[in-house]
Amino acid sequence: MRKITKEIHTAWKNGSTMSKGNTITDGQKVWLHGNCIVNNNGGFDIVRSRQGTFVSDGGYGYSRTTAERLKPWTRFTRKKGKLFMDERPYKSGEWFRVDV
Repeated sequence: MRKITKEIHTAWKNGSTMSKGNTITDGQKVWLHGNCIVNNNGGFDIVRSRQGTFVSDGGYGYSRTTAERLKPWTRFTRKKGKLFMDERPYKSGEWFRVDV
């Protein structure tokens, strides 16, 4: 895991604000290139009314940088052109609940 990923994850876990390179956290959410990729309030799963931590690719599909930034929360991969979060099929732009 890259140093920037560790530092952002640590700040997020501590509920602290941090900006480093192309990644920002306010202690509840994490943004990569201005797109929210981690949300800790569960507000995106209104249909199921679940609380928790959710991750997303920000709607841009797979990139090595996005996969790297999501490492502390989930394993984001692409196999034969299909996306997966923790080995489960994933549709770009959707929110995926993770256990932290």
